[in-house]
Amino acid sequence: MTTSVADRLTTRTLVVLAAALALAATAAGRLDAALQDRTATTSTMFACGGPEVLTLTLRMEGDTVEIVKRTDWVAGQSEGMPPAMVPKFRTTDDCKPIDNGTRLLVTSSSDGLAIVERATGKTEFYATVPNAHSAEILPGGRVVAAASTSPTGNRLILFDRTKSDVELFTTPLVSAHGTHWVEEERTLWALGLTELRAYELADWQSATPSLKLRKTFRLPSRGGHDLSPVPGTPQFVVTTVEEVLIFDRRTGEFTRHPEIGSLVDVKSVSIHPATGRTAFTMADPPNWWTHTVRFLGPDATLTFSTDRLYKVRWLP
Repeated sequence: MTTSVADRLTTRTLVVLAAALALAATAAGRLDAALQDRTATTSTMFACGGPEVLTLTLRMEGDTVEIVKRTDWVAGQSEGMPPAMVPKFRTTDDCKPIDNGTRLLVTSSSDGLAIVERATGKTEFYATVPNAHSAEILPGGRVVAAASTSPTGNRLILFDRTKSDVELFTTPLVSAHGTHWVEEERTLWALGLTELRAYELADWQSATPSLKLRKTFRLPSRGGHDLSPVPGTPQFVVTTVEEVLIFDRRTGEFTRHPEIGSLVDVKSVSIHPATGRTAFTMADPPNWWTHTVRFLGPDATLTFSTDRLYKVRWLP
């Protein structure tokens, strides 16, 4: 059989057209994927509550949040953690990223405080803090920890991060639960049972540093629990047993959170500084812990089958 020039041209045209359509479909698929990626974000979150501190890589798209990767830090597997300290991390309750995210500041209601290098999981600093509920890095390599309700607690404790388990200074604060340093104000804020306090650093260059109480703000409701910043603003999110509040450092006034203000037993609130996405945890009655991380903007949930969660923190 022979084919004419016209037939060959027609065949060639069909092949070229098919290739063009395939190319267009591929390009359209890539564009569609690119558009989807523009609506999706990937962020790192830290979560704690049990003996594990979780590092979670999350992919978020609309009301869908999924775990892309998970790694756990456990005190008993950490180089540099003395065996006698391991039981003091049975119930971790805060896990703040510090040092530009290269380390974690971990506290435990089982009486533990640690600074952990993320890349290796190594413990670089540790201390016994009764019913520890929060900690913060201060200038000059100092660390402040909030020791909550305990026969030897109800106070703030200062340490030097180069000297494990050596107290430098302590000052009373009933049911100490939250700490946050504001560099531009040179102020340490600390949350207790009924008060939010502002402290200034005293004798900081000496071997005997201390905290000097500057101002006290009465909470609208009892049971101060979590203290976290609203990025880029002079505000904090403050949780109590009864409600979730916004505190304005300029005016000294508390107002209810516009979305979750009426929720009770909210254990932590963390706002991502880049995306503005809010993550929070609230106890599942009658427990002090939860299996669920909740999100705002847009609303979403992330549920864990077995992990007991207490607080969550975004990696800035």
